Amino acid sequence: MTDFFTHIYGLLLEGDATVLIILYLGILCFWWYLLILAPTIIRGVSVITGLLRKLIIRYQNKKNF
Repeated sequence: MTDFFTHIYGLLLEGDATVLIILYLGILCFWWYLLILAPTIIRGVSVITGLLRKLIIRYQNKKNF
């Protein structure tokens, strides 16, 4: 992986491939964003489903009495 970075850095010093570096950093940031966002979405969905379950159980208990 170090060779890859030195190759990219060499291209940057030559003035080539700045678009390539920007795209690479964008993809890297996007994956970090997904790694942080995915657990947050999963937690939010689980909280909402838990609240819905409580409401449904409460409604069924009131309906039975």
